[in-house]
Amino acid sequence: MSLQVINSQVSPTLAESNKGKHRSIVYGKLFSKEEANQLFGPVLHRVPMMTESLKKYSGLTKDHLMYNIKGNEVYLLTNKRVPITPVGISVHRSEVYKVCAMPLLKDLLNFGKEEMTFFEIRESTLTITNGEYTLEMAANCPPFCP
Repeated sequence: MSLQVINSQVSPTLAESNKGKHRSIVYGKLFSKEEANQLFGPVLHRVPMMTESLKKYSGLTKDHLMYNIKGNEVYLLTNKRVPITPVGISVHRSEVYKVCAMPLLKDLLNFGKEEMTFFEIRESTLTITNGEYTLEMAANCPPFCP
């Protein structure tokens, strides 16, 4: 699994299985909270979510989790753009969500070790922070959808 970062932009990298029939896209990178603040600017708005809840929700998807912030709520979708939370929402196919790779999200939560995880709006991006670690470099879906 690899990710190419060029001029602070993400270029998804395709990783093919041994048989070459299955392709998956890996998105994201972990930063220290301090480095994230330097690279992406200060947090303008943040929405908390219990880490255990995020783990439970992320268990409902495969390979990738899509996320967005609307008002004071975190919206989560599966890798197939099926809503996870809030319950009962509908998502238009043109709505842009951030996509992160599940292994990176799991690393963030394991390294951060905090009971609360924060979804954050910064000047030009969304980030997820737990403890002293921040996940960013997630791609937008669309256009880069799993």
